[in-house]
Amino acid sequence: MEETKSAPVPALYSTRVLLVVFGMIQITLAAGLIVGWPSIAGTMLVEPLESGGAGLSLDQTTQLYSLAAAVNYIAPLFLGLVLDYYGPRACSFLSNAIVAAGLAIFSMASSFPIYALGICLVAFGGPSVQQCLLHIGNMFAERRFFVMGMVAESITLSFAVFPLMDIAWENLPDGKGFRILFAGLSALVVVSAICSLLLWPDAPYEVPNEKEPAGEDEPLVKKPTAEANKDALKNGTFKEQVTSGVYIRLCIFFIVTSWWANFYIATVTTELGDQGIFGPEGQHSLTRWLSFLDAGAIVAAPLSGYLLDSVGFAPTAIITIALGVTQQVCLLIAGGNFVIMIFSFGTYAIYRAFLFPYFFATLSRKMGFRYFGFLSGISFCVSGLTQFTVAPVALVVEGDCHQIEGYVHIEGGVCEEGSWTAIHLVQIAFLLLLLLVPFFDIRSEQKDPKPITHHESTLSAFSKETIALSSRSIDYGAIQEEEP
Repeated sequence: MEETKSAPVPALYSTRVLLVVFGMIQITLAAGLIVGWPSIAGTMLVEPLESGGAGLSLDQTTQLYSLAAAVNYIAPLFLGLVLDYYGPRACSFLSNAIVAAGLAIFSMASSFPIYALGICLVAFGGPSVQQCLLHIGNMFAERRFFVMGMVAESITLSFAVFPLMDIAWENLPDGKGFRILFAGLSALVVVSAICSLLLWPDAPYEVPNEKEPAGEDEPLVKKPTAEANKDALKNGTFKEQVTSGVYIRLCIFFIVTSWWANFYIATVTTELGDQGIFGPEGQHSLTRWLSFLDAGAIVAAPLSGYLLDSVGFAPTAIITIALGVTQQVCLLIAGGNFVIMIFSFGTYAIYRAFLFPYFFATLSRKMGFRYFGFLSGISFCVSGLTQFTVAPVALVVEGDCHQIEGYVHIEGGVCEEGSWTAIHLVQIAFLLLLLLVPFFDIRSEQKDPKPITHHESTLSAFSKETIALSSRSIDYGAIQEEEP
């Protein structure tokens, strides 16, 4: 792969702000649509075609979501190559075009295979709509991770697109609602794809002060520094980056934290049903609170970006782990306390909101953008493969009380309430073990040679000049001896 070039950063501050806002709009329209699937699965998708629905069964909607979720995690591995080889403009256009095509196909479908093709295209293109725009944080050198966090977390706004479509569907005439809504969203994403060709550069933006100034003289004495080692990894080969301890530790952190985050979302309804503490109405209210808090987690994006910019990466990783542990502790002590449960949901939403900004910011800071698309794609792909273990683990943990309609907890009841306390303790143990990742990151940075001081540089330069003068004196003496 050729060395990554960088695009010139727009000079006007207002232009840069507008580009960030537009990037967030693009992500909202297309990047995370599949996450809002449950909100339409039981309404417009199962209604008959003549009533403005898709005419699917609940089992079919579950199959479609399972298929699309797997595609959603694996897709960045392939479109990441487009980002690395052809740049943000091509990747953004292609990703949005794929999502638009999927929405259009879904709006015209009348059989299960065509529905599957449509939603899989939406899931395939979505992640890279976000992935190829993370570089725009580099337009703001002093607050790049703050901006990158905002851009990354704008995907949570995309979670609300399908729920909003569901509300609109209820107010549209029968027979046309479902197809009009999906076709309309497809048209908006087409416009977004065209704008990508007009607005985004062919190469990613880079932080200007991280590049070496051209035309400067070589220093008299070169010493390895911590910054030089980081730059060496950024400029290293793909093999050097993908096998580096920094990347492997980052992958482990991302895979473990995202697995537990997705496990909770997949099982929270079952857990509440097994426990039967809050009753059917209370459970429905709690899951609604979780949905709103999760979608509103974008408010945590500025905080994660601020922490990355101000306190650093290792402390931010520790804070993220602490949020995950806090959520699990709240679930262990909540009992029938509604307020503690809502607090645990809020903690979970912030914990989940920290994961992706931390991952993308760390990857770009330590590895640069030379292989960014492929490296992030590998991480997502491996994480996606591990998601297939969520269902088997859930089957081991769950009881059978959730299968009883309207079940309310009774001491010594006739059903099995599951091993939910045990799984929360296991998650706490996993998260605490992840503290080793920032520990080794800090230790690795401490092992880097210290930067050369100005005093040391002056002494070294003086010594070198003295040696050079002595050499010239010796040479001059030798010439004198050779004269007759």
